[in-house]
Amino acid sequence: MSRNLIKIQKNLRLLIIALIPITVILYLLRGLGFLGFLSGGILLFLIIASFFSLVTFLIIQTYS
Repeated sequence: MSRNLIKIQKNLRLLIIALIPITVILYLLRGLGFLGFLSGGILLFLIIASFFSLVTFLIIQTYS
């Protein structure tokens, strides 16, 4: 596996570890009313970013 793939893989793993819990926590806090001022677009963006980073990570894991 090339060095670039290893570097991309590490960055995606860190991104997934950071984004998914933050998204879930913000979604729950907004649902409970603690973060009612938070726009739904921000949460939607985080959910989409989490999904695409996870899919990209899994594709790299599969084909490397």
